[in-house]
Amino acid sequence: MGDIGEWKFSVHAVDRALDMALSAEELRRAILQPEITRRAAAEHQRLHTGGRISVVLDPTVKEIITIIWRARNGEDFVRGEDEDYWRDN
Repeated sequence: MGDIGEWKFSVHAVDRALDMALSAEELRRAILQPEITRRAAAEHQRLHTGGRISVVLDPTVKEIITIIWRARNGEDFVRGEDEDYWRDN
């Protein structure tokens, strides 16, 4: 899959991108030109949201940790409900 800018993919992030059938351009936009950025669950991680996905990043090591579907409201996620919205739409 390669890297995006300085960001390197974790093995898990590559698996998620392939499972979700995401294009390289969609990933690039969410990572490099996000619509929303905020702190992720872990204090040192960031959540970049763009288009139909959100990407969890670790800026301390420039690693893409995981990729999740964007919630319908664009910000808040409800496991088992909102995370699957874009998969079917």
